[in-house]
Amino acid sequence: MVQVHRKGRVYQQQGKTLTWTPGEPFKVKCKKRLEFFKHTNPVAFRELAEQVLIELVAYLQNRNGGEAVELWEIQREGSFKVGVSPETIKRYVWTHTAEGAELKMVGKKVKLNPLFVADDEDEEEE
Repeated sequence: MVQVHRKGRVYQQQGKTLTWTPGEPFKVKCKKRLEFFKHTNPVAFRELAEQVLIELVAYLQNRNGGEAVELWEIQREGSFKVGVSPETIKRYVWTHTAEGAELKMVGKKVKLNPLFVADDEDEEEE
């Protein structure tokens, strides 16, 4: 397992993903940008908030020993960290648990989708 040091934090590299070291709290790195977009550009806010939510799920899953995390816990933490209602967090999770998306629902629990492959944005549309 390779350890990667970025911005004063230590991550452990597992394949393509980086996992946080245990005991380190989750912090939203773009909190000011989220607040700005919330009032000026709702579409950009939603996109950024969804990415923060996916990072939060990765953190919570890692903290939970790699096991799926209860949806209510994601709603609670996500609504506090992102600054939206728990129902909005639930909609974000629902959107990103589609087949082939970043997250996967297992009953009432959520985890990262191990089969997720990011699309290449460099491809031109025909």
